[in-house]
Amino acid sequence: MQWNQKKITEAAKEEGCTISHVLTTHSHWDHDGGNGKISKLLTRGVPIIGGVGDGVKAATKEVADGEVIKVGNLSIRTIATPFHTPGHVCYYLDHDDNRAVLTGDTLFIGGCGNLNTGTKDQLHKAFRKLGKFR
Repeated sequence: MQWNQKKITEAAKEEGCTISHVLTTHSHWDHDGGNGKISKLLTRGVPIIGGVGDGVKAATKEVADGEVIKVGNLSIRTIATPFHTPGHVCYYLDHDDNRAVLTGDTLFIGGCGNLNTGTKDQLHKAFRKLGKFR
């Protein structure tokens, strides 16, 4: 799937929103392939974030397990889940009893990402880690 970065930035503007961060779960084209283009469309200094050592395209900041990213009054916790790619991360948000996790290719409805570079043990650890966030 190819994302249309111009439409994304225009939609944000129409809704009165400012894109202040780009959170990227991992370094596959369908997740980081548009980072370079969207970074050119956004205000200078918007961080493009990816997991440590994953090689996310256009990343300006790498985050490690447990690191917290502040976005306005929100705190987003990084959860390292390195089995699909070496630096794959998930992003967990818990705000006013509303919880969400952006899992990238770690977890799908009815399945999980494949073991491109990881092991079954890493997959098991990733799922146990995610299971703690309820």
